[in-house]
Parts: sequence; structure tokens; C-alpha cells
Amino acid sequence: MTVKPKYVIGCDEAGTGAIFGGFAVGVCVLPIDACFDVQDSKRYTSEKTRYDAMLRVTEHSLFHDVEMCTVEEIEVEGLGEVVRKMMFRLCKRAYQEFPKSLVVFDGTNTPHGFPYPCVTI
Repeated sequence: MTVKPKYVIGCDEAGTGAIFGGFAVGVCVLPIDACFDVQDSKRYTSEKTRYDAMLRVTEHSLFHDVEMCTVEEIEVEGLGEVVRKMMFRLCKRAYQEFPKSLVVFDGTNTPHGFPYPCVTI
């Protein structure tokens, strides 16, 4: 029997397309009944729609967390490994606070061997 999740943990990165500098990975937990059509911010066509989505997420968020990395970390470990470690740490913290969650990754960013129920969108 499959257990229906009570929460959705959204996980995404920002800044990996930059030429210089580090980047960030973040998570946000929403109750499953408060989920709505949240999309990648690049799909929003105006600042207003992006801002409205941010307000909806902020209003319903039960938990959020962000990690930043440095250029030095990327140079030592490589971008893929740094992203994987950050996603593991952030999702682990969120999942410990909110078990019975489904983790949703943007794109194809699911870390190999990820231990929690997850999907990519």
C-alpha cells in the first residue's frame, strides 16, 4: 500500500549558470493540501507573476532553508558533488522535521541514491 504524502518538500538550485561566483540550494515545505501550480521561476513571464507565486509560497511555507557554496568548494569537489551534498543535507533536515513528505526536484537534479521518496518535474 502506498502512503499518501502529507507534505511536499521542494528543492532547487540557483546560480549554477553564472560565470563567476558560488550558488545556492534551497528547500521549502508546503502541506500537500496547500500545493498549487508552482513552476520554475524562468517560466513566469513577468515580475508580477513571479512575485505573486513567491507570496503564495511564503504564505503556506511550514519550513524553508538555504545553503550557499563558494567558488573554492566547487573548484575542490566539482559542481555536481557540491550540489549533491547540499541537496542531501537540506532535504534531510526538512524530511526529519516533516516525515511522510514527497521531495520534488526541479529538472533532473535528483541526487543519485537519494534516500527519500522523490520525483522530478
